[in-house]
Amino acid sequence: MNPNSPRLVCGTDFSTNAQVAADVAAALAVRLEAPLDLVHVAEDVEAHADDPKSLRRYLRPREQKLRDEVARLRATGAEVAAVLLQGRWAEDALLKHVRAHPTRLVIVSSVSKTSFDRWTLGSVSEKVAQSSPCPTLVVRNAGPLLAWARKGEPLQVFAAVDFSESGNAVLRWTGELRKHGPCAIVVGHVNWPPEERHALGLTGSQSLTTNPPSVRRALERNLQKQMDEFLGDEDARILIRPSWGRPDAPLVDMAAETKAEVIVLGTHHRHGLPRLWHSSVSRGILHHSTGNVICVPSRTADEADGHLPRFKLVVVATDFSPIANAAIPYAYAIPRPGGVVKLVHVTPPWEPPGPLVAHYETRRLTHPQHNRLVTQARRKLRTLIPRDAEAAGIITEAEVIEHHDAASAICEEAERAGADVICLASHGRTGLSKALFGSVAQAVMKRSRRPVMIVRAQKP
Repeated sequence: MNPNSPRLVCGTDFSTNAQVAADVAAALAVRLEAPLDLVHVAEDVEAHADDPKSLRRYLRPREQKLRDEVARLRATGAEVAAVLLQGRWAEDALLKHVRAHPTRLVIVSSVSKTSFDRWTLGSVSEKVAQSSPCPTLVVRNAGPLLAWARKGEPLQVFAAVDFSESGNAVLRWTGELRKHGPCAIVVGHVNWPPEERHALGLTGSQSLTTNPPSVRRALERNLQKQMDEFLGDEDARILIRPSWGRPDAPLVDMAAETKAEVIVLGTHHRHGLPRLWHSSVSRGILHHSTGNVICVPSRTADEADGHLPRFKLVVVATDFSPIANAAIPYAYAIPRPGGVVKLVHVTPPWEPPGPLVAHYETRRLTHPQHNRLVTQARRKLRTLIPRDAEAAGIITEAEVIEHHDAASAICEEAERAGADVICLASHGRTGLSKALFGSVAQAVMKRSRRPVMIVRAQKP
């Protein structure tokens, strides 16, 4: 086996819980065909550092225990190396070792409400899970993990997902896990209903703790698209729960209801919705879950460039000006064959005039006249489709949206359609006009939860 290949790293303090975690690590090493480093950190060495003999006497029994534990694990068929480290804090020394070597997974034990407090949650295991550059497995119930690794029995997996890079990392890692053994996967998502209704442009007084059908359909569609991207065609159940507060408690409840044997969740949530995916959320799940937990960083060391996204649906908006129309060919260049480009034009809605306004506003359009303009705009959108679009296998949808705020209309349509990216044009100057490609483009970039591509108009 290549010594530079990604390895598993298991921290141990030789306690009963640590031995159980080491059993899981050895079984995973065999299953994944990966080498295993069994790491023990000798703390409090400073008291012996000035006297080499005293330091040697202090380290000798620990070295022996480590050799004995390595021998026990090697008997299972795993390739195990003994690593004895010194440091003031076990978590810091363990993480330093992980960062210095290509590591696939870190395994640590977890105990709760016992007198043995050094490797409990809130200490080494939690700090490692929160700070590790690679996924970390916190073992609380070894049985299902051993059955999956040794016997190939299905593992009940609950993947806690949002729509950020962190959620993508969770699904990506869950997909990798399933390649090595059967997994029954439930993808869970917690949302805040007012936020989703606002994103879709829904108005009216509605419950703060329930999802209307349109919101639920949009969430299910977006989750399914995300799952197709990272899990492939395999079946996975979707579970959505609205919540007013933080999502950690609902996620733990959802995992328990689905009888999950391991929860996969994201950490290092620097992207997405900070309110929902603050680092305290993963810490809360680590504290309160009774099952095994795998913490996956949004970007692992070997995925520094991230996942190469596949754009299937692009929303491109135009006000029919030459600057705006310049973005349309670029929009058609984004999706692969079979993808969809949605051409959008935003126009103010017709409103009946007030009794006083009608007397002074003689040029105001009648309702039939407004409808004719909308129909003409829809036809004009069709004339902007590039000639090569059909030959390239790109499907076109054209829609005229009646809305008072162009930026809101574009963002809401992107949410409703489940767009992968929004494409707009800009002339790149300040003091931009009321046309779409100035203040509106800036407003879209600020508001949109989806990627936005800005096409700089060519100077004549």
